[in-house]
Amino acid sequence: MSDVFISHVEEDAEVALEIALGLEETGYSIWCYEVDNIPGPSYLLQTGQQIDQAKAIVVVISPDSIGSRQVTGEVIRAHESGKYFIPVRRDISHVEFQNRQPEWREAIGSATSIAVTKEGAASILSRIIAGLKTLGIQPGTKADLARIEQIHKVINELCVPIKEAELKHGVAEAAKVEANLAVHLERPVKGQKRVINLKWFLIAGVLLCLGFYVLILIPAIYSPLSPAKWYEVFLSMLIFALLPIVPGAYCLRRGIAQTHVSKLAQGKIPGWWWLLPICLGPVGGIIAWIKGKNVDWRKAANLLTVGIVLSVFWVIPFLCSKAI
Repeated sequence: MSDVFISHVEEDAEVALEIALGLEETGYSIWCYEVDNIPGPSYLLQTGQQIDQAKAIVVVISPDSIGSRQVTGEVIRAHESGKYFIPVRRDISHVEFQNRQPEWREAIGSATSIAVTKEGAASILSRIIAGLKTLGIQPGTKADLARIEQIHKVINELCVPIKEAELKHGVAEAAKVEANLAVHLERPVKGQKRVINLKWFLIAGVLLCLGFYVLILIPAIYSPLSPAKWYEVFLSMLIFALLPIVPGAYCLRRGIAQTHVSKLAQGKIPGWWWLLPICLGPVGGIIAWIKGKNVDWRKAANLLTVGIVLSVFWVIPFLCSKAI
């Protein structure tokens, strides 16, 4: 299993191999056709399997690759597998790429592209590494020297002029970029953002209080509640209480998520966590929030929101039973 799959055409082998060598020297494992293809089995099966196993896809976008059916197939396969994209542009602008390949544009989505400079791919290697780390893809503890030697051998066989000094400089610069990125991500949110969050919390408090007030008021109006009126009261409470509670829960989620708007997700929360607010209501939402807030703020906030909304279904039967 490789960390990064490099999608490119033969004409872009120089750029692809520079990136492959730099990432391997940093500790990442890569799959690059010139180095890793196996004679015999279908290259379509090989690339498809490696894309499924990779964590991220580096796509070398150039005037040569933009019309390649093979690269198009790899981009679509990676999109269907939900992989992260790091688009690297060679001799083509971002606007031109989007206009000439709308299919890639849809698949790659909002991933920011980076252009290869005149100095070659080595000059942007530090930014590629920083991008991988921001996506949560960390390098191994040490580089595989045998693997690096293998890539060097392929480079020499293909007579690709790699600028070793610039490549090493790019790897060294990656540490500086990572340090600056860490400082930015940990920078506290202050000033205007704090005021905006307070506004969302105040709105959420008013709406949630109104919703739960309705839950208490309706049974009191119908009290004493006959069994024949139970379903009518239940539906009335459900409709009138959800009207303020749903937007109130959204405002609460908005305020919570924006409190750490600059903090990126550190991992993925498993899908089965949705069972916590669904089965346990507000208690499950709070548990999911406490456990998941340091992993993915936004998803944890969504779980808490679901728990708040579903609390209505917990409170209504209790209030109706009291009014009977």
